[in-house]
Order: sequence, then structure tokens, then C-alpha cells
Amino acid sequence: MLSGCFRRGNGQKKGPLQELEPDARLSVVGRVAYLEGYVSCYQRKKALARLVADLPAVERVVNRLRVVPVSPRSDRAIEEAVLAGLK
Repeated sequence: MLSGCFRRGNGQKKGPLQELEPDARLSVVGRVAYLEGYVSCYQRKKALARLVADLPAVERVVNRLRVVPVSPRSDRAIEEAVLAGLK
């Protein structure tokens, strides 16, 4: 199992995944890759899964990343953004 090489604070250099999203972790068991941790938006969650899926040693990706926005918006701000997008 390859684990911990992308984790923050373990004394190792940052890996490519951590450069993209510091709170994301990758572990590989056999040919299955597990993405865990937090990302700032849904697009990053999907993009990281695609990047990992393209690795030659990976046959399957289990994406357990959670989306946690950097700055949560109020319901009113979300409503205004949706209405502006519909115009």
C-alpha cells in the first residue's frame, strides 16, 4: 500500500497532488487508488479523480473527496448568483 506520501506534515516533500490541493490524500492498494480529504470546489474533485485515473498503475479510482468551499456564501448570495446566471 502506498500511503502518506502526499500528507501534510509528515516530513516528506510535497507530492504533485498536494501541490494542487493541500488537504487531499492519495493512497493506492493494488491497482485501486483512493482519494480522501477535502477540496475547495466540485471541479477540483472531478479533475483530481481524472488525473489519478490516468496513472498507468491505476485501474480504478475511489473518490472520497469532500467539497468544502473556501468561503461559504449566504443563501441570499447563492440565490442572486443563480438568478444572474439564468438571465
